[in-house]
This record gives sequence, structure tokens and C-alpha cells, in this order.
Amino acid sequence: PRSALELPYTFESGGPPIILKPHIYAPYNAQATLVTREAFWAQMLPMTVHGRVSDIWRSYISQRLLWSAGLRLTFHSAWVVQV
Repeated sequence: PRSALELPYTFESGGPPIILKPHIYAPYNAQATLVTREAFWAQMLPMTVHGRVSDIWRSYISQRLLWSAGLRLTFHSAWVVQV
């Protein structure tokens, strides 16, 4: 989240998550993303944009909806390894 932290930022393995406050946007994609049951409804993809960017647009739209539902976006150290 560029607007919330000094760059460069590196997550420590097993360190605390970053929980964004309402009205702070941070784009994310669908790769290695964990969604709780309470927020699963916000995973619908917009169909009016190209598929390669639809998950990014969804991240902006869903963040606004999550705030209204009292939910927050959290970033954490990686829990998968791409090989």
C-alpha cells in the first residue's frame, strides 16, 4: 500500500499484517489472495473491462463495499511460493 507505508517495504515472514483503514485504497490482484466467507460476495468480476485487469478494478470496487460492511483489507507476508 504505497499511500500508507514508506517505500520500499518488505514483509517479515510471520510478522504482523497491515490492516488498511477505511478510505485508503490499495490495488491487489487475484493471485494468492485469501478471502473470508464474510467478504466472498465482493469477488464478482466486472465484465465491462478486459479480463486481465478485471481483478484490479474489482479490488477498488470491493474495498469501498467492504468499508460499508464494516470489513477491512489486510496485507500479510506471502503464504505461497511461485515455482
